[in-house]
Amino acid sequence: MVNVESIGGSLLIQHYATRRAEKNEVTMVSEASRAYLMHVVPVKVGVRWHMGVASDGPAASRFCFEIDVEMPRVVEILGRTIGTPWFVKRHLVEETIGFARDIARKAQHNVAQPLMVG
Repeated sequence: MVNVESIGGSLLIQHYATRRAEKNEVTMVSEASRAYLMHVVPVKVGVRWHMGVASDGPAASRFCFEIDVEMPRVVEILGRTIGTPWFVKRHLVEETIGFARDIARKAQHNVAQPLMVG
């Protein structure tokens, strides 16, 4: 799977391969992603993307979404000074809510009920 997106002013191109695919979880890894800082400077990064659903009782589920990003140390330090961790976390929250709503809609779940995201 190829994913192209912009997070906090950096263009990311990820080439994911499935590492684990089960009924209630999936893990995708992109070892050769490219981040383009300010949409210009290319940097190689690694990305692990994990989604899972866990039971929260007989009538409820909890959707979990995690992203791990590995980047060169100098880029990591620079990223902290310009707020990259905040942008990644904000992006993660937005995607988690979007994925949860899409899954609920596809499962014909009543999306008017609050979704537990964690």
